[in-house]
Amino acid sequence: MSTVYDLSIVNGDLAFGADGEPLFLADADAIAQDIKHRLEALGLTVDLVGDDAPAGGVLRRIAFAVEEDTRIRPGTAGVQLVAPGNVQVQAQTVLKSPILVTV
Repeated sequence: MSTVYDLSIVNGDLAFGADGEPLFLADADAIAQDIKHRLEALGLTVDLVGDDAPAGGVLRRIAFAVEEDTRIRPGTAGVQLVAPGNVQVQAQTVLKSPILVTV
């Protein structure tokens, strides 16, 4: 797999360096950002907040959504509730780098 690049997004907007140029993410950082945005776009973060018992359905759906990304090694996604309405997602990329995303 070739190197993965993405523009850095912070608080829903492009992040810029001191020189005014957009900041880029590479490899595991770019994949982690994509995973976070995918979970938000699928509405799973909203479902997480509204679920009284997220240990079942929503956490499983989050893990499945992460595993659907072809840049994630199958069977490596783990999701845990870290606070009400917040989960931490861990996985290994096909680049053999770990990712950690908090949503």
